[in-house]
Amino acid sequence: MNCKIVGYEYKTLEVTLAPGESFYAERGSIVYVDEALQRDVEFNGSGSGNGGLGSLLGGVLKSALSGESILIIRFYNPTNTERKMVLSGSCCALVPIRLQG
Repeated sequence: MNCKIVGYEYKTLEVTLAPGESFYAERGSIVYVDEALQRDVEFNGSGSGNGGLGSLLGGVLKSALSGESILIIRFYNPTNTERKMVLSGSCCALVPIRLQG
């Protein structure tokens, strides 16, 4: 997966998915998606799905109370070539943060 922030005033995140890779995004953040990418809608905070109904409802409640979207979209590249998608944050406030570990 290759990600890069593009733009100055109106920043977008360009994500290139290699074959077999997935990327999760909230609805409303999507600017462009290659038509070959598959989309699945999931409940945000559902985890691995083996926690039962209580775990699912707890995750949905946490998402709703924290202001996050209850639904999240999983994009998957089933093709043999790289595919691109472009996302934008609310108010175009994308900031790169280097994660280690």
